[in-house]
Amino acid sequence: MNVSLNQLRRFVDLNEPAEEIEKILVKLGLEVESVEHRGMGKNDGIVVARIVHFEPHPHADRLRLCRVDMGDGELRQIVCGATNFRENDCVPLALPGAVLPGNVKIKKAKLRGIESEGMLCSGRELGLNSDQNGLLILKEGYPLGMKIHDVFPESDTIFSLEFTANRGDVLSHYGVARELAAWYNIPLAPIKVPQMAQFDGVTGDALAVEILSKDCELYTAIVLKNIRIGESVDWIRRDLEAVGVAVVNNIVDLTNWIMVTYGQPLHAFDRSKVGRKIMVRGASSGEKIRALDGKEYELNPSMLLICDENHPLGIAGVMGGEETKITENTTEIILESAYFVADSVRRTSRSLGINSDSAYRYARHVDPAQTENFQKIAVQMLVDLYGAKPASPIILAPRDAHFPSREIELDPNFVRKIFGFPVEDGVIFDLLVRLQYTVHRRDNGPWIVESPTYRWDVLRPIDLVEECLRIYGVDKIPSPITAMKIFPNASCNSVHKKREIIQFLAHNRFVECYNYSMVRETENALPIANPLIENQTHLRTSLIPGLVDVLRHNLQNGNKYAKFFEFGHVFRKLDDAFEELISVAFLLGTDSGDEHWEPFVKPTFFTVKNLMCHLWSI
Repeated sequence: MNVSLNQLRRFVDLNEPAEEIEKILVKLGLEVESVEHRGMGKNDGIVVARIVHFEPHPHADRLRLCRVDMGDGELRQIVCGATNFRENDCVPLALPGAVLPGNVKIKKAKLRGIESEGMLCSGRELGLNSDQNGLLILKEGYPLGMKIHDVFPESDTIFSLEFTANRGDVLSHYGVARELAAWYNIPLAPIKVPQMAQFDGVTGDALAVEILSKDCELYTAIVLKNIRIGESVDWIRRDLEAVGVAVVNNIVDLTNWIMVTYGQPLHAFDRSKVGRKIMVRGASSGEKIRALDGKEYELNPSMLLICDENHPLGIAGVMGGEETKITENTTEIILESAYFVADSVRRTSRSLGINSDSAYRYARHVDPAQTENFQKIAVQMLVDLYGAKPASPIILAPRDAHFPSREIELDPNFVRKIFGFPVEDGVIFDLLVRLQYTVHRRDNGPWIVESPTYRWDVLRPIDLVEECLRIYGVDKIPSPITAMKIFPNASCNSVHKKREIIQFLAHNRFVECYNYSMVRETENALPIANPLIENQTHLRTSLIPGLVDVLRHNLQNGNKYAKFFEFGHVFRKLDDAFEELISVAFLLGTDSGDEHWEPFVKPTFFTVKNLMCHLWSI
């Protein structure tokens, strides 16, 4: 997931440089895959220009010859490979002498025999976003010749983060900002939920909602009219483009903005294509739906659907249906916000092979206590930014849904024991409060700690200890000098044997392989309860299939030298019970090819017998 530093700073006052924040994110347990610095430094050689005319390049089918005006009364000739522009579009023009991000120097050049007096630029080439599919089309109103660094004065840093499966609470800018606020012990901006009293008593649309499955614990919907489909306001477009989310239209963009900002997926249906009642139910066996990606999916009863009285509207928590999508003709919408059970969404997403941003968050749990609040924020934004008007109250199902915080007993002495060094009660209390846990201290006996609703994974005292240590800082753990005696144990003999086996095979020119222990279904194999990949559903009973796959891969890529071995664990059924066994297997090819440096002696049965006897004797 991409996170913008500028958007984080809306919620927490971060004055530290991006390099420092990157280190802190790692200490908090948020893996930073990459960091991208974006923005325009001062560069007088890149200006706003207008495409006056263009025509095909006379010597290249994929190039266009453009005449552009930068406001100085002179038309410049530019050769361009993009196709997403029209005449009179304003675009960035890099003049000869300009230097683009990455130290790309622009100069006059001849492209297929035609002189080009600069380069028309994409957002990626300017370091403003990741879009490289065409030119950056600028809004009208910027004067020709204006410096691009004045059009885009702000720079930004984008962190690409990876999260463990339990950390659904950080899948948003607000969630990451909350972590940084706890680390630096600085205030976090509260979520401002608008009061919906102004819409109380709104009538006109009799939409009803019914939940028919335990996999949906809360569903909220509201009908909005006076919808005019168009482009989003500039700042929403910039926010989405900064983190790599494609802009679609003002309604879809706003739901995506709520998702990346607060972590709550929303969905909008075209009201004219939905009946009088929304039902959340399990799919019928063999039921089909065409989703927003244009593909038709066949469903089964374990999957959750959003439906009306006649047909499915969307796959709950995963993807909406194509039939009810927002189009340029939409004038009324139903805005959905819901809390679906994570296991249900995860199972459906994996079975159908749909990896949507919505499913990614629902499968890792969203905050059920904020489901309605984030919908209220979206409604108020639609009213303020685009003139939408509610045509119904917010409909809650069930109306009495309640998601209390979890209470955990925590003994401060237990924290000290796990820490392994002394820490005062006040420090422990402060660490928990910084993480927004409610702590009821007792003079005698354990404390009662209430975990926030967004931390579904904090269940036990040991989880709270881990939370405290993350914010305390693992780098602050003292390193005492200890001495211990190491005694041999029963496993030492097997370790020595393994080393001798590996050394023997390596000395005989075998290459060691490492294959996954999970394989596709085979006879008498032990199934995995919750497999992550379709072809890794069982534990292997033999090393040989893995070595055969290695041989196949090498032969397909032109490597005929085949002497492979693997030392690993297999799982076999012995006496009606599965046992984990240590195994070794090797494979010899009968043809080494002519390219290998080693003289090749074709193996025979006795070659294999000799190797087996030696291995048996180890």
